[in-house]
Amino acid sequence: MPDGPVDLPRLRLSGFQKKQNQWWRWSKEVIPSLITPYLTYIWQSVSLQCAPDLHSSLGDNSLCDVVGPKKISSTQEKRTKQTKQS
Repeated sequence: MPDGPVDLPRLRLSGFQKKQNQWWRWSKEVIPSLITPYLTYIWQSVSLQCAPDLHSSLGDNSLCDVVGPKKISSTQEKRTKQTKQS
């Protein structure tokens, strides 16, 4: 018996087989595993209107409740009107 690891012959995959394996893994494992975190993020960010607290285990987004969606300041509003008139 050899003392070291035994080198077994490796099966060589064609480029097509590698692509098929990658597609299968992404469609069956990777993408499904990202659905729940993505939907949680969308929910916590109030449809991306607020930056969610990613460290909160409760999903509480109290900062969003206080601040609310971003509002345009009067200065930004004036610039927008000036740009449209030009």
